[in-house]
Amino acid sequence: RQRPSERLARQLADALHLQGQDRLAFLVAAGCGGPAASAPQLTFLGKVELAHGLLFADTTVGGLSGITYDAGRNQYYVISDDRSAKAPARFYTVRITLSGSVLAKVELVATTPLLNTDGTPFAPLTATTVPPDPEGIAFDAGRQQLYWSSEGERIVKPGEPPVLLDPWVRAAALDGTFRGEFTLPPELHMSINETGPRKNQALEGLTLGVGPSLNPGSSIPAHSAEPSGVNVR
Repeated sequence: RQRPSERLARQLADALHLQGQDRLAFLVAAGCGGPAASAPQLTFLGKVELAHGLLFADTTVGGLSGITYDAGRNQYYVISDDRSAKAPARFYTVRITLSGSVLAKVELVATTPLLNTDGTPFAPLTATTVPPDPEGIAFDAGRQQLYWSSEGERIVKPGEPPVLLDPWVRAAALDGTFRGEFTLPPELHMSINETGPRKNQALEGLTLGVGPSLNPGSSIPAHSAEPSGVNVR
C-alpha cells in the first residue's frame, strides 16, 4: 500500500501539465528510490542588503522570495511574496555585478506585475478577492517565459466564511501576461477540512531541470501526509 507521500508524488508526476502548451516532465522524489546525488559545491561571494522599505518604481521592495537567471540578457528575475498588499503581485528585473569573485553590486532595473487570467494585476485581499502568495520563479530560455508558484490561501475560522485559494504554478510572458497554468492533483487543493495544503506552507521554490523539467519545492507536509511529508524538488 502506498503511503500518502508516495501517492501524491506519483499523481504529481502523472497529472501535472500546462494548459495550451507542450507537456513538461515533472520530477518528484518521495524519500525513496536510488542513492542521493552528491550535493553541489557552493561558494559564498558576498551579500548586498536592501534598505527596509526601499521604494522602486512606485513599489516597496521586499519579501524577495525566489530568483532565476536569464543568461541571454545577463539579468535576473526576482519575485516578491507580497500578497498584493503594498503593490500588485510582481517580480523585479535585477542586474548583479561581480568584481572578480566577489559580489559588488545589485541593481534594480524594472518591476513587472504578474497579471491574472483576465490581463489585470492582482488586487489586495478583500471580502470577495483573494490574491496569490507568490514564492518561486523560474525562467525558461527555450520558451522565453517565466514560471511562478503561489502558495494559495487558507483562512478557516469558526463562525466566519472560509477564505480559500488553491496553490498554483503558472506561466507568464516576460511582460507578466498570463500564458497558462499547470493542473495539480486534488491533494494540492485547499479545503475547509484537515486535508490538503496547510496555510502558507505549500509550493515554494521553482527550478528548471533537463528534459525540460520543472521542479517545484514544497515546504511542509500536507494535512493528510505522514510527518516525513513529500519531498518535491
